[in-house]
Amino acid sequence: MVKKANERAKGNKIEHLVNIITADAHKLPFPRNKFDSLISESVIAFTGDKIKVLKEYMHVTKPGGYVGLNEITWIKENPPKSLVRYLIYNAGGATPKSPNGWKKLLEDSGLKTITSEIHPLDYPSHENESEDSSKARHKLIALYFKEPSYRRDILKTIIGTWQMPDNLFEYMGYGIYCCQKGDNMRGH
Repeated sequence: MVKKANERAKGNKIEHLVNIITADAHKLPFPRNKFDSLISESVIAFTGDKIKVLKEYMHVTKPGGYVGLNEITWIKENPPKSLVRYLIYNAGGATPKSPNGWKKLLEDSGLKTITSEIHPLDYPSHENESEDSSKARHKLIALYFKEPSYRRDILKTIIGTWQMPDNLFEYMGYGIYCCQKGDNMRGH
């Protein structure tokens, strides 16, 4: 992924503006209070110790700074156990929360939730597939044939798609959560 991200940055002529690294979300390689804001997309739902990761986000964010999250979210309460199992097995162990569950987690970590938006997921059919979705599908197929190291994960993704429960998108969506670290939280 890092190799591909670097290639993409170079292709967009921004490689001098970015530094792409691999890091553990539980222990980020940055000093305390480094960033004015931190944006995380689809990370927390895949971690075991969500509070620890959120506290690490606060550690590297300046007092009064912002943390923005885009996380997989149950948009309907009490999802069937079959959906929960499907996500754990086919979506890298994702453990989504309800909107209120995410807000409580954020507050328990010490962040103040400023705003949140909840959106359903759309899974395009072939007839109304977006250009980006089509490009992504073609890239996935190309990677399968060009990069042997990706084959197992791609095959698992494809098989998982075939096994996708019919009611997944009735329950599954994503939430965008904007939070703020308190001004007096220098020690985190």
